[in-house]
Amino acid sequence: MAILLGIDLGTTKSAAVLLDAKTRELLAAASLDHHAAVAPGIQSVHKHIECVKSLLAELPAALCRQVGAVGITGQMHGVLLVHADQSVSALHTWQSIAPHLEEFCSVLPELRHGYGCASLAEFSRAGKLKDCVKALTIHDYLGFLLTGRAVTDAADAASWGGFDLAKGQFKLAAYERLEIPASILPEVLPVGAVAGKLMDGSQWNLPSGIPVMVATGDNQASVYATAGEEDSSEIYLTLGTGSQLSTILAAPDSRVECRPYVGGRFLAVASPLCGGAAWAVYEKFAKSLLTLAGVEREDSAIYDLLDHAGIAELDAPDLPVALPHFSGERQDPTLRGEFKGLTLENFTPGKLAAALALGILRNLHDNLPLEFLTGKKRLVVSGNAIRRTELLREAARRVFGLAPFPSQMREEAACGAALLAGKMPVAK
Repeated sequence: MAILLGIDLGTTKSAAVLLDAKTRELLAAASLDHHAAVAPGIQSVHKHIECVKSLLAELPAALCRQVGAVGITGQMHGVLLVHADQSVSALHTWQSIAPHLEEFCSVLPELRHGYGCASLAEFSRAGKLKDCVKALTIHDYLGFLLTGRAVTDAADAASWGGFDLAKGQFKLAAYERLEIPASILPEVLPVGAVAGKLMDGSQWNLPSGIPVMVATGDNQASVYATAGEEDSSEIYLTLGTGSQLSTILAAPDSRVECRPYVGGRFLAVASPLCGGAAWAVYEKFAKSLLTLAGVEREDSAIYDLLDHAGIAELDAPDLPVALPHFSGERQDPTLRGEFKGLTLENFTPGKLAAALALGILRNLHDNLPLEFLTGKKRLVVSGNAIRRTELLREAARRVFGLAPFPSQMREEAACGAALLAGKMPVAK
């Protein structure tokens, strides 16, 4: 039996799955919090890689010995530096801040905080690129460790900013104006292409010589887990730490962020910075109030209380309006969260919960043109926040006018990476 391995290096946790290459059956899965954060927007690469090794050690050894192909995915936009002595910098994630962003946008207007190109421009200003030989995403770096080849795919390259979607290549002239050497940029491969073969499987509890797919973004992998290549009749909504709303397009559209996808297609994407994190911060607030009152409750119990309280108030005529911009937004980092229309009567836990849930979903819905959402047949939802919270699912139903269909796969991004790897020649 040929088995596919999928690995996802996320913002707060990582996951690994094993799928049957023929039936797509999930044979085994493991996930762990990687505890890689060292500062806001900055993470330890070493902790990420150690977490992956721990995950692979948790999977059944007998199944790992039968793996025929490896797919890799992870958090988009971030960047790390590989130095001449093979040491690596910290990972600057999609949540990092570029203090000189306004200056960089005079060269590339599409740059945002957390984009790899903006981070590289900051590194250049600080003289940190002098001994850099290659810049990679965290999941590209895992692929580099497995194959010895420093490559990226079009999806991750585009996530850095400064990428020509039509030509499928970096805008080298713009990178040079930002004093980022073209030599440190990785070779760009199509989504789902073969990066190389696993060099030393013994380090990873895997067979040597099996094909390894070029790493791709978690957005693309999550959509592929459900849609495959061509299903344009669905809307894909993910609520994790951040959030993403995606639909499949045949060609890019200049009105929205478009990301390369499988088979030469594109994803139209809305990606507010606060999705599940906006819901989590309300739970933390509630927990702090209980603590002040001398009451201790598990996080799961508090989430359940807020869930039930919010559902009971969804039809209230006097709900406040929640704007969940707690982390700003890429297009305007100065935005902050707000509750509008608060009164003596609606300032209650349940009404605030209902308003926040609706605000999170409206913030996604309103950031894609209505025509991209009209006529769709299904709203596929994934991510722990929406999977575990009835209030968020009901808010999605009301905002999108479609019943939310939970993804049938656990660890969607890892499963999508594994399925993409299955498109490559699989070692028997």
